[in-house]
Amino acid sequence: MPAWAIEKQFADMDIEAVAATGGTSDWADPVRYQKILDGSADAEARWGEQDPARLFFRMADWEGEVYDNTGLQQNHNLSVTGGGDNSDYLASFGYYHADGILKDAWDESRRVNMRLNYGFNITDRLKFDTKLSYENQRTLEPPVGSGRIIHHVVDRFHWLPNIYGGRE
Repeated sequence: MPAWAIEKQFADMDIEAVAATGGTSDWADPVRYQKILDGSADAEARWGEQDPARLFFRMADWEGEVYDNTGLQQNHNLSVTGGGDNSDYLASFGYYHADGILKDAWDESRRVNMRLNYGFNITDRLKFDTKLSYENQRTLEPPVGSGRIIHHVVDRFHWLPNIYGGRE
């Protein structure tokens, strides 16, 4: 969604809310409203003390600041089975990798697993089985407490700035 569309939604809500109380919103001015649609409100007008446009100086994409839209996952498995009259075997191998969805954070998971089974019938009533398995998993997660930051991404007003010290 383009930034002007979100600004337009805020202006429309303000116009509607002020009208419901019997007033006239500053955004009801067609020239000022058109500045939203054009994206042409200059910095002075947007930051002006008396100008309500100061709230609309720049729409912050907080989701874009926090989330990385990849989140790719891959899962590969290979199994081989077989046997003869008195024996059977199974070998399986697996690999899993998931990229995280957060920018600049440790949030990914990798897993490698292996399983080897071998069975041998010594007699009709006696069987020898060997089963061996291995798994190595590494999961990286953001530090405890960062859940609050992620929570605030969805409830933060989009007109709050994401510029610090004149830099993005």
